Amino acid sequence: MINTSKTQPFRKSLAFLFVVYWTVLVIWQNFGGTAARTNIDVVIKIALLLYFVFFYIQRYKKMSAKILVIFFLGVILLFTAIETETFSLSMVISYVYPILFLAMVYGVGDSFVITKKHFLAFCNWIIAVTLYAALYAMIFCWDQFTGALSLSSAYGNELCSFFVSNHEYGLYLLSAIVSCFLCLRFTHAISLKRRIYYIVALGIFFINLVLTFSRTTMLSLAVFIAIFVLFGKGSLKKWFIFLTIVGAVVVFIAPQLSNFVFSIVLKGNTTAGRDVLYNAAFDYYTNGTIFEKIFGFGISNTRNFFENTYAHASVHNAYLQILLYYGAFGLTAMVLFLFSQFIACIKFIKKDRYLGTVFLGLVISASAMMITNTTIVFTSPIDSYFMTMFMFVVPKYVRNAVHKGVFVESVDIENKESVWGECRLP
Repeated sequence: MINTSKTQPFRKSLAFLFVVYWTVLVIWQNFGGTAARTNIDVVIKIALLLYFVFFYIQRYKKMSAKILVIFFLGVILLFTAIETETFSLSMVISYVYPILFLAMVYGVGDSFVITKKHFLAFCNWIIAVTLYAALYAMIFCWDQFTGALSLSSAYGNELCSFFVSNHEYGLYLLSAIVSCFLCLRFTHAISLKRRIYYIVALGIFFINLVLTFSRTTMLSLAVFIAIFVLFGKGSLKKWFIFLTIVGAVVVFIAPQLSNFVFSIVLKGNTTAGRDVLYNAAFDYYTNGTIFEKIFGFGISNTRNFFENTYAHASVHNAYLQILLYYGAFGLTAMVLFLFSQFIACIKFIKKDRYLGTVFLGLVISASAMMITNTTIVFTSPIDSYFMTMFMFVVPKYVRNAVHKGVFVESVDIENKESVWGECRLP
């Protein structure tokens, strides 16, 4: 069944909400500096969260039964917070945000949809904002591009553009690369100029991603490509295989480039101190009380201990971080959520091979990313919000649209655009 109703304006769609929320945070980082948890930072986060909730409530029709599970999670989080925290406004946001976000996405808006037109607008917005950040980096950090091959160490030379960390910047570049592939695939009868725009953007994003020296996000991209090669089909799969082989051959036959890749980009396969933090996290957990092992040590206690002892507020592993924050209960809840998304994507591949493979790649990429990074699903930091939104929430609403037969809107029929038609790379 294909929807023939009047196309909803993009500004009224969920896709618009998600990218506006992210763009405001990006602008704040660009022009407001990198100071986190200042008074203004907290005000901005509260305002965006209220905007997010209001957007959902306006479109409320029927509450999903999942709200009962979310309510149970909220009670447990509140229990942990009361037992472990000395509250500040920023800490209240840290505990309230996940429950509000889950309540809106899976309670109020569980059956909401994102159509093809709005999905492509969403992808183009991601590309445009990330391209701005990439061009900013090329203008104001040009020496990091010209001097890359002469570096003796990646540490201290990571490309961040105007973001707080190279890992955050790498996450946006990875997502923009995926967005370019989606736009090339789903835009029917794309003009040569537009095709060149996406291909040039892909080149810019890839070069910037390499120079972030973020092994976390490069590993995630490699995982995404591997999933597509395993489950996907068509010209994009062939291009992935071809470019991977060519890239590997070029690296191995060029000694200087080979040294750059293995010694600088991959940082000689060193752990960068993560092994110390991982062991410390296990020790901290095993020395906790029964309550702490089940329900966690709380956010403040965990951050303060690791900041004072190891000069790192996080342990660079999202799974261990959740285990310390919310205990075995919290870790179990997160793993079950990731598993449910994995199963949903596997089932969706039977409905739509291309989108199902892309969404499966995103789920596994996010799961891999969290092994060496503290970007955690359904938490309030900008990178965590973005990963949750791009790799889990938007795909959920696109799947809803496909299942309901409304992914292709009337405008697609009128313009004779086929969502299933493939726009092949030249």
